[in-house]
Amino acid sequence: MPNSAQHRKEGVRTEMRRRAFALAAALIRIARAGQGIAPELAAALRRSAIEITVAVEDSDSEHNAILVRAVRTSIALSRLAVEEGILSYFDCNTITSAGESFLKFLDKTAEVLQGEAGLQLQDLFSADLQKIKVAAKSGNVEMQEKEEASPLQHVQEGQGEDTEAQQEGLASYGESLAGENKSATAANAAKAEMRQSILLQHIRRSTRPAAAGAGEQEGCRFRDLQEFFPEVSERTLRYDLEKLVRAGLVERLRHGRGGTYYRPVQRGAAAEAEEM
Repeated sequence: MPNSAQHRKEGVRTEMRRRAFALAAALIRIARAGQGIAPELAAALRRSAIEITVAVEDSDSEHNAILVRAVRTSIALSRLAVEEGILSYFDCNTITSAGESFLKFLDKTAEVLQGEAGLQLQDLFSADLQKIKVAAKSGNVEMQEKEEASPLQHVQEGQGEDTEAQQEGLASYGESLAGENKSATAANAAKAEMRQSILLQHIRRSTRPAAAGAGEQEGCRFRDLQEFFPEVSERTLRYDLEKLVRAGLVERLRHGRGGTYYRPVQRGAAAEAEEM
């Protein structure tokens, strides 16, 4: 193997370890000092951290499967925990962001690491990744060390009997990209839905009934919501609140210089029972 290719592979391995250790450290930190974290959840996060730390040091297919499974488990646990109110949204976002970023890194670098003894990332990711690899091989697409030519460039060069295979490779490549875009859109929509659900729960918990003779209940200030969701941009938070307002779940109140407040819409007992 050329030295440059070997150095590239070693660089990818080093970055993989760095990202894995960063994620494991975050899991251990949250398990130890998370805001109101349940003991069972803390133990599960610690187990995932240990599995990630151990598995990243080996390159066989079994350990790579353990690595990906541990990352996905930590993401799933954090999302479930925040919905149950036993993990803060901030800690959940820390885990999911680091975990998803790590999985994307593994996906993107699978081609670089392919051929390493026992490393079979193709078994761990979607069939779309395999389609791209098969199409690239059938179209005689060669990986360049400094610059990788796209399937379109190879088709335009018109290399005799390979042209039809290259066109098939381009079509498969385009379909794969379209599939990835759809998956990303679906993932973003799921994140937004989860974020809005947590936001609604927080507003309901924070809004107490007004005392007798004290007028209407006040609700949550937008400024307080920003402090509770520090990792969410102001634009995104306003978008989520607007979605809840339009859905009839939250109402917006203005109190002059005191800022804007949000409070849950009062519902009847039947509606409460149906939601339960």
